Amino acid sequence: MNEKATPDAIMAREERRVFAGNWKPWAMNESIMAEIFQAAKAQELFAGKTIVFEKNENSTLGQKVKPCSTEFFELLFNRDYWQFHASLGLSGIPFKSNYASFVSSELLFCKNTERRFLDIVGFEKEFRISKAGQIIEATPISLANMMFAIAMPFELARNSASVSISAFKINSMLDSFERHFQDSMHFWEQNQVPQNPAEIAKQAIEGALQSMNYSLASSIAASLKIGLKNCFATKNSILENAIASANSKSFEETSSEFGFFSLTPYDVSMPFLSESKEVFGLLKQLPAPKGKHYLLRENSRLCAAMHLSVLRNCFLQTAKRTIIDDLAFYLKPSELSLAFSNTASARKLCLERKEKHLLDSKELLPKRIAFFEGKAFFEGIKESSEISGLGVGAQKTAKGRLVFVKGPEDFEKVKKGDIIFSKNFSPELVVFYSKCSAVLSENGSMLSHSAIVAREQDLPCIVQLKGLQLLKENSIVEINGKTGKVKTQ
Repeated sequence: MNEKATPDAIMAREERRVFAGNWKPWAMNESIMAEIFQAAKAQELFAGKTIVFEKNENSTLGQKVKPCSTEFFELLFNRDYWQFHASLGLSGIPFKSNYASFVSSELLFCKNTERRFLDIVGFEKEFRISKAGQIIEATPISLANMMFAIAMPFELARNSASVSISAFKINSMLDSFERHFQDSMHFWEQNQVPQNPAEIAKQAIEGALQSMNYSLASSIAASLKIGLKNCFATKNSILENAIASANSKSFEETSSEFGFFSLTPYDVSMPFLSESKEVFGLLKQLPAPKGKHYLLRENSRLCAAMHLSVLRNCFLQTAKRTIIDDLAFYLKPSELSLAFSNTASARKLCLERKEKHLLDSKELLPKRIAFFEGKAFFEGIKESSEISGLGVGAQKTAKGRLVFVKGPEDFEKVKKGDIIFSKNFSPELVVFYSKCSAVLSENGSMLSHSAIVAREQDLPCIVQLKGLQLLKENSIVEINGKTGKVKTQ
């Protein structure tokens, strides 16, 4: 790979063309191209091969976030995610490669890493770009694959054993959740005004990551159909208690007990309940979790929120005690000490990052990007004569007025029985579930947070929608949650 992107790899924006079904060089600015190059360069294990980055169900958690939040995601998906899976025997530990990378302030995941380390039963895969411009997932002839073919019966048996062991380990770890919840609550109560922001920020991130282990356990248990036992983690709902408090008590009373709640806890640049009556109003509209897997996931998420709200307090204190002010959110948690030791350098760094973040927010990356020989490629979007996608919610039909939404700020725009459409399938969409009769999105998957909640609420939900040009806001649409078809009237 060359150290710098070649001129022909950085095509002029006005020359951008989308070829249906083909992969063609993507016209992007030089800054984004350089970031993709660096992300690809970090994949040392796959050097010289086609490297594929894509958005998955976790990308909506870290979309266009400021540097104050990126460190948490990088540690979660490049370290803790793999350590937890490996502890259950469900993956290897990636070496000389990263799974998650931030490009243009968006969270992308490397498919090469996922296919190499997460699929514990199966041939090693690699990606290629064909002469016709198609991206192909191929099984190379290699020593590792030949050895796997010989050992396949033993690998299948090992996989079956790993699933059984995972069921035991996951249910065993749930016994420690009540203690973790109490420790998290204590940490939150004791750090409303952190005295040493830089040090407390480190503790907050590690505590949030520890909470996410329970969330990972929930996701694995759901995908492997592992039943969860009755215990504190699966019987007591922190969210349900918070919703009940918001609907029966004042803002001040609810805030004193559940001030750590946020619709977007992983973005610490956004206000939490303790600071916002708007968040308090939206909390009242949320659906309470039902099944054990979703309940465990939500409890884990709210324990993480206790730590992340403290992390936000660390940034707020840094802003208050230095001349950096709100620019502090353009620092990473590990850089907070710089704001106190060298304020001028920290402020300069923040201003540069703020300018970049403003540019990033104007451009949305494609769903998949392939990188090969110093060039970035993207997948063309096929036009469709029908509106259809993947049904990930209730398998039933719904009919109603179509409303386009971006986020909770559009809550008043939606009326009872409406069908909502959002390009981004973010967790924030669940605030609309008390009103809407169905959900449509261009992105998302079966394991997306909003999809899981839709199934819990028996709500039709279709993602990966094609034929978007046929959608008209305020038109009447009928959707089939089983087939993924959408009809307009």
